[in-house]
Amino acid sequence: RQTAVAAAVAGATAASNAVSGREAISEAMTGDGQDYRGIQRYTKSGKNCAKWAEQTALPGYNAANYPGADLTVNYCRNPFNTSDWNKARTIWCTTNDAEVMWEECLPIGVIMPVCDNGYAVTSEKGRQALFYASFVIWAIGVLWVLIILCLINRIRLAIALNKVAAVFLAENVLVLLIPMVQALVCVIWMLVWAVSASFLLSQVPDSYIPTGGFATYKEAYGTTSPCAFWETGAHCAATPGKCTDKWPQGFVWKDTDCGTDAVPKCFKCAPPRYVIDVRFAISFFVFLWNNA
Repeated sequence: RQTAVAAAVAGATAASNAVSGREAISEAMTGDGQDYRGIQRYTKSGKNCAKWAEQTALPGYNAANYPGADLTVNYCRNPFNTSDWNKARTIWCTTNDAEVMWEECLPIGVIMPVCDNGYAVTSEKGRQALFYASFVIWAIGVLWVLIILCLINRIRLAIALNKVAAVFLAENVLVLLIPMVQALVCVIWMLVWAVSASFLLSQVPDSYIPTGGFATYKEAYGTTSPCAFWETGAHCAATPGKCTDKWPQGFVWKDTDCGTDAVPKCFKCAPPRYVIDVRFAISFFVFLWNNA
């Protein structure tokens, strides 16, 4: 509303000056507006100002008490003396509205006043970018309206089809059970496949790892890379052991029964928890095929 009032007053004043041929009066103002000598006579919300000589809302504010404030006609001003403890932050006037004693004003032509408490976007460039971006958003909105107008017949057809479908469903309520049953069957199918796929993954063949023992942990497990994960080079290569030369890898465990050989072979291989082989590949292909 404030912006609309400011724009309307500025337009009306400019038109009046153009018709009468009068030179526009300066609306310059600095700081709290004590130096303002313009002809604004409407408050921010559009209320008409009362004449300073006739207003009774704040009778102490008159030309006699504030001779240097130019309290003429009903123009907005900010009258105060240096000794006053109560002064406004900008120009104002008393109003002819019984419910609003006084209200602040804006100089004529000031459509977007400076924010009293600062800006949320502190950068001037950022505010300018947002200002011009708003025009882009408006342009997109206008384009959207044009698209709707161009496709209005198709939109009406779609609405008519939805209306027919809604009437059909209202008269055949049991039809709604079909997608529910389909969804339930789909969920059951996916759960069954997940269980079967988990079973297949866990079936590690006996021949996947060696069954004998090894004399040292290094022989069974191999060596790990001495480098960090981002380092490369021949010196970073790791040597797999008899238990870790396949993926997914098994692990090494130490048995208390080390055999009867002259050299104890306590380190043995344990299978991984899962293995991905042709059986799982076929199962996954069937799952995708049926879902498609």
